[in-house]
Amino acid sequence: MNRKKISNILRFLFLICAGVYIVHANLTQPRILVLHSYYTNFSWDTDMDIGIQRVIGDRPYNIRYHYMDTKRNPSEIFKEKAGIRARAVIKDWNPNIIIALDDNAQQYVSKYFINDPNINILYAGVNGDLSKYGFDKANNVSGITEDLPWAAANSYLKKIFPAGSRLLHISDDSPSSKAIHDEIVKVDWTPFKFLDSIQVHNFAQWKQAVKNSEGKADVLLITHYHTIRDPQNKDKVIESASIIKWTEANTSLLTMGFWGFFVADGGMLSIGLSPFEQGEEPAKMAVQIIENSVSINEIKPIKARMYVIHVRKSAFEKRLGKKVPVDIEAFARAIDGYYD
Repeated sequence: MNRKKISNILRFLFLICAGVYIVHANLTQPRILVLHSYYTNFSWDTDMDIGIQRVIGDRPYNIRYHYMDTKRNPSEIFKEKAGIRARAVIKDWNPNIIIALDDNAQQYVSKYFINDPNINILYAGVNGDLSKYGFDKANNVSGITEDLPWAAANSYLKKIFPAGSRLLHISDDSPSSKAIHDEIVKVDWTPFKFLDSIQVHNFAQWKQAVKNSEGKADVLLITHYHTIRDPQNKDKVIESASIIKWTEANTSLLTMGFWGFFVADGGMLSIGLSPFEQGEEPAKMAVQIIENSVSINEIKPIKARMYVIHVRKSAFEKRLGKKVPVDIEAFARAIDGYYD
């Protein structure tokens, strides 16, 4: 046998061995499914992904991302179908860990795998009652809840807005907003006067609520607005940025949100929950399980502790008649949340 044939045989054997190794590595690598309730270019989701990647980096894990897209498609029929599709992915791929993000991922997917001995569930972005998903009785679940930074928000309100300002909360009527409504009405907003928490279903109702606030309130507190429906088509959701741009153009009130996307959509100021922490914490838990052989039962659920600030300079200075405070500008710039 000549050298050329031997060389070709060796190359062939090398390719076979390499292929076997790659297949074996993929089969034996820990499999993590990152299950998003929403969609790929939603800033909340992309920032949580940044948090996950900060922790996992180049670790030899097999990671797959799945997006349910229930923010832009909030009908019950769509969410049920999205849940069925996600559950099919899990049954087909058999992940070791599911990092399930936001409430819809728990409602339509995670709860179906409670106490599954082959799957660990790590939740984040949850502001609903954990017991309604059965997590209080589960032995394979832990995570971090989405607790809005009410105290931090009130602290900054005191620095920025006049004492005695009247606060009005407005949001859509999604399940997440209902949970937030129950919280915000119980917050101690001293030295401000909290007037009411309003939930609306469609854009016509939103516009009316904003117009009605003139002369009654001084500050609009805005949380979720991503499931506001088209009054002419109940199955169509109004594009989120257009809602905030309309609001800013049609109110003289100061506005403040609780997620960075509010300012990205055109809002004035946000003292918001950190999406980075919401991604980092379940990723850290996953690393403990995979690399340190820690049982998920040893990992205690935690509450959100971090907040971030976003500000739109032009709106802030126009509405308040003063420059953005240095500490707010520095904080916002540090996370790329400062908008001219």
